[in-house]
Amino acid sequence: MLIECLPQFTPQSWEEIGHNILKNSGYENFESRKNAINTSIKILTDDNLKFIFNSNSVAEVPFQIKIPEVSNTVFSGVIDRIINYEESVLAIDFKSNFLVPKLVSEVPDGILQQMAVYFRSLEILYPEKKVDIAILWTETSNLMFLDNATLRNSLQSVLNT
Repeated sequence: MLIECLPQFTPQSWEEIGHNILKNSGYENFESRKNAINTSIKILTDDNLKFIFNSNSVAEVPFQIKIPEVSNTVFSGVIDRIINYEESVLAIDFKSNFLVPKLVSEVPDGILQQMAVYFRSLEILYPEKKVDIAILWTETSNLMFLDNATLRNSLQSVLNT
């Protein structure tokens, strides 16, 4: 939640704003708020992740789309971050799982299916661009890119349900 909204404010105000946002969202425990804020600030200031929050990126992007392979099903969701490059588009979803998979093969099926729907939806919305999907595991600040073959396999399991 915080890494979506803090970048619009000055870094000097992140801690205070973070406390206010979390307190208003039901985080009564000060230590819980402090931990969430520290995790968010660590991500936002990580030199390897700063590109996620630059001016090419858009936060909290809602979508609603019919995927041609599934005739009457409308898929909708909110993609945490989209970075639109000249020849490609990168969608990043933030996951706060306490147990973070080290390999793509260890990512839970439900998450892979969600990312597969994002992947196919963006292929439809941006037919002229290469689509990449990544998960930012907030617990470890690890950005995991998902390969297209895995996403297409996961999409098949969505389509077959």
